[in-house]
Amino acid sequence: MVSRTVRIAYADALRALAIFAVFLHHMFQQTRLAAKAPEAAVFGYWGVDCFFVLTGFLLCGPYLRAIADGTPLPGWRQFAARRFLRIYPLYFVCLVLSIADLSVHAQAPSFLDIGAHLTMLHGFVVPYVTQINGPLWTMAVDAQFYVLMPIVFFGLSALVRTRSAAVRVRYIWLFLAVMCCVSVLERFASISVLTNTGTATWDADAVYARNVVGMGTNFAIGAALAFLSIRRPKPGRPKAWYAAAVVLGVVFIALQMTSLGVDTTRPVLSIGTYGLIDILGACSAGLLLYGLTRGGWTKLDAVVNTRFVAGLAALAYAVYLFQEPLINHVVSFYYGPLGNPVVTLGLGVVSLLVVYCVAIPMHRFVEQPFLDMREHHRDIVPTLP
Repeated sequence: MVSRTVRIAYADALRALAIFAVFLHHMFQQTRLAAKAPEAAVFGYWGVDCFFVLTGFLLCGPYLRAIADGTPLPGWRQFAARRFLRIYPLYFVCLVLSIADLSVHAQAPSFLDIGAHLTMLHGFVVPYVTQINGPLWTMAVDAQFYVLMPIVFFGLSALVRTRSAAVRVRYIWLFLAVMCCVSVLERFASISVLTNTGTATWDADAVYARNVVGMGTNFAIGAALAFLSIRRPKPGRPKAWYAAAVVLGVVFIALQMTSLGVDTTRPVLSIGTYGLIDILGACSAGLLLYGLTRGGWTKLDAVVNTRFVAGLAALAYAVYLFQEPLINHVVSFYYGPLGNPVVTLGLGVVSLLVVYCVAIPMHRFVEQPFLDMREHHRDIVPTLP
């Protein structure tokens, strides 16, 4: 049987890998290497897709277990307290420093922009969604998910409370399937409207297509994996099934890269590319997580359980929040020609060192004290078998 420790270790390892993928994306963007190889943008898309799949995987399990068993749902007050202590303190510090950085080196953001970011409502406003610090748009989507998840699961629980256990389980799977379908429809509808009206920009796409509904496929896949782990706690046989899941996960990454290489100046291709890109990424992340956590890979289990991987995972949130502005500053000190792989490699190594030099104290002195405080709200810690 795969222990809970191994399962969470793989989630940590995937998170650390996803953070590095986002770092590579921003390096390629800032050093102009992405202009020569548009497929490289897959790193950023895939990394963000992993985050949202992991959110569904780690947070939805206790709610789905309660609905399936017909027991009371976890308390929303504890859930809100734990999420706030986990996310907001370091987010707030990053926001303040990003505002100060913009005020010194560029143009200070407006009070409305600052207010939208403070309340995590910037994900609803196109001019604000990425203006202060680009990666913070994902935190707005996370906040939307944190608000909606307990409400939606409360409604689902009320709907099936009087049903038999078998019917409750079927309703859960039906709900997750419907969530995926609604997400796909929302994505394609929004991207179609933006493309056909000539208003398609990255920021508009983030607001209208990559919101909590548009990224719902990612959350639903993560939730489905958590529920599958609850329903089938022991890995099945043969092991080849889990190897196949890992291989398919890699195939979906290749499909993402291929889709980004198409000519998106044609409306139909543009709609198809940006409609599918995050869905392919969610499938990839889900298959990798499923195949690795349930496969019983003894040697790989030992690697992901090392303190080194745990340390990278612990720093992942700080790295994610601070990496883009720090990369921008490192690249700005280089006055030579950009777009060269060797130059990108050199600047990437320097940027990575700078990012971790900032992330380590931020985690130690800002994030960790609030994580310790969060341990007072333990009743909804993910309970995966």
